Amino acid sequence: MTRAFLAWLIAFCVCGLGIAHARAQETEVVEVRVTSSRPGSAQIDRGTVDGLLVGDHVVFRPRDGSTFNGVVAIVGERSAEVEIADHTHVPAPGTRGEVRVPSA
Repeated sequence: MTRAFLAWLIAFCVCGLGIAHARAQETEVVEVRVTSSRPGSAQIDRGTVDGLLVGDHVVFRPRDGSTFNGVVAIVGERSAEVEIADHTHVPAPGTRGEVRVPSA
């Protein structure tokens, strides 16, 4: 490899990281609440009208200060079903959480 090519490659990678970082910051937090649940799954009170998509990462924050994670598996207009990473966990109705969605 020539030095010019190597310099171009490094500049390209740095520029790409900058764009990825800027896109990561173009999000907003959508607050959610558990409306019902069963082992490994929770129904939440937000949906496509709030910007949620299948595959979005959800962080739940129960009152006891712990956290647990899930992924949006099914999304409707005003609600969504979240698959919880710990398939034995049953979150209490009312448990708060958040999802990061694109700002636009």
